[in-house]
Amino acid sequence: MRVVGSPIYESVANHRNAASDAKPISEHPVGCRVLLLGSRPGGYYVNTAVFERILRATGEATFSIPGASLIVKLHPSDHSGIAERVFGGNRNVTLVKKGELSFWLRQCDVAIVTSSTTGMEACMFDIPLVEFNPTGNEIPVEYYNYGAAIPVRNASDLATAIHNALHDEGVREQLRQGRRRLIDDVLNGGNSDASLRVASEVLDVLNDTHEATAQSQGRSSLPVVPE
Repeated sequence: MRVVGSPIYESVANHRNAASDAKPISEHPVGCRVLLLGSRPGGYYVNTAVFERILRATGEATFSIPGASLIVKLHPSDHSGIAERVFGGNRNVTLVKKGELSFWLRQCDVAIVTSSTTGMEACMFDIPLVEFNPTGNEIPVEYYNYGAAIPVRNASDLATAIHNALHDEGVREQLRQGRRRLIDDVLNGGNSDASLRVASEVLDVLNDTHEATAQSQGRSSLPVVPE
């Protein structure tokens, strides 16, 4: 078996929209769209009480911005019902559990992440990122260390951070440069072995095909080698 990529990212390369269980994005009011990248509530980094605090604070910050709407991309394993309880019936909120993250990243203007590694995808899509960590606990990826996110500890600062990520060109440029640093270090910097494995597999396939073709034509073959 040869694995050279992940099928869940196929739509990213082909720019396809993924199916989802949420209402069409066209039903949202016109205005900026804030995407909250949900972690698994009850997990190591975010317990259920903290998750509820994050949801309420994000909602209040988003709705303080005229015309803004909120998309909450829930963790696939989230069966807590907390988001439904907090936002149930609010037409300015879309709760999403199914569907590819890439589709929703293309719909948003700014993303908020707490402890989820999905912030990396937001950086890959060049989305301004706010890192909201109300507990101050250690988290898997500290995006702000790269300058790729605006760090927020207090809920009262969240609306300002969202506004700056959307409208302050100086802040937006700093975040842009931070995203490049993070991608270069975390993705590109750790990619050399993976790239070599993929290249090796491709060469093996080419050599197998080349040899089979030569044998069928009754001639000897030389291996395909990289330049």
